[in-house]
Amino acid sequence: MPVRRLDHQGAGATSIERLDEVSSEALIGLALAQHAAFRETLPRLIGLAREVEATTPDRADAPRGIADLLAELAASQEEHMLREEYCIFPLMQDGPSPRLSAGIAVMSAEHDDNIQFLMRMAQLSGGYRAPAGASEIWVALCIGLERLADDLVAHIYAEERVLFPRYAQQA
Repeated sequence: MPVRRLDHQGAGATSIERLDEVSSEALIGLALAQHAAFRETLPRLIGLAREVEATTPDRADAPRGIADLLAELAASQEEHMLREEYCIFPLMQDGPSPRLSAGIAVMSAEHDDNIQFLMRMAQLSGGYRAPAGASEIWVALCIGLERLADDLVAHIYAEERVLFPRYAQQA
């Protein structure tokens, strides 16, 4: 499922512009679906990146270090997603509280860290563009990286601009 299209069943939204019309429960459901997509996508991209790095030892334009960067992103994302799934989202169901406000602040700081990952990922991958003569795997890696970046930005947007403010206003 393409995360960036924000078309999770039941969410009722087809675009970022309409997210404010979606219930908080549906947004949480969308976030959970996006988490599942990230858990599927990141290991696949790490594998592609390792293969590209291994098969391009003599190319100066190869995306060196991208597999390790993706592995680091996957680890930090997993911790972040677990905190949302087992702490933040259940707290949202319980209603506003100082604990929820503090948790949202932590999640927002981690979202800022994710943007730094994405900036580094774009830099290492040449702006998600494989150079002339790149293998099909390299091209697939760049397409996957760009899609991951789009999906992660859409995910962060939905939480930061729509979901989290609903609970921050109540706290």
